[in-house]
Amino acid sequence: CDAMAKRAADAVRNGELKIVPAEHERTWYNWLDNIRDWCVSRQLWWGHQIPAWFATREGETGVDKNDMKFNDRWVVARSEEDAYKK
Repeated sequence: CDAMAKRAADAVRNGELKIVPAEHERTWYNWLDNIRDWCVSRQLWWGHQIPAWFATREGETGVDKNDMKFNDRWVVARSEEDAYKK
């Protein structure tokens, strides 16, 4: 995460990327020069979906996604198509 933040901040510093309006550059640098881990619950608060899918077998019913015995059925992938491949 640190390397990605540095590249993004440097892109503005060297003119490769432009922040519009320019007065927001200070905020850009403040966030990226002091990058911290982002809690998943913040994603949920702002409505961002977590790229995770729950696998069920064809015709299967009554499987509770919240039941810990089915935890191994969660798949994390970039897309639903990628989840099916896993």
